[in-house]
Amino acid sequence: VRNIPPPPAKPEVPEPYAFRLADPDADADMIAEWMRRPHLAEAWEYVWPVSRWQRYLRAQLDGSYSRPMIGSIDGQDHAYVELYW
Repeated sequence: VRNIPPPPAKPEVPEPYAFRLADPDADADMIAEWMRRPHLAEAWEYVWPVSRWQRYLRAQLDGSYSRPMIGSIDGQDHAYVELYW
């Protein structure tokens, strides 16, 4: 498993959809806000402060097991997704 490269940095999906790597500094605030929404807080239990999201995203980007992604539709961010090997 250690010899397998990380998941792709930019998965290919048809327009109007797109994925990009999450940026710990630019996206942690948005992700933290999303995860505080009642239906997500109850389901995922990831109601973390922005600083923890920044650390969590950086740890994923520093490793090779998973990639934190932001999914968008027509250029607007709509989803946080983690890709794993």
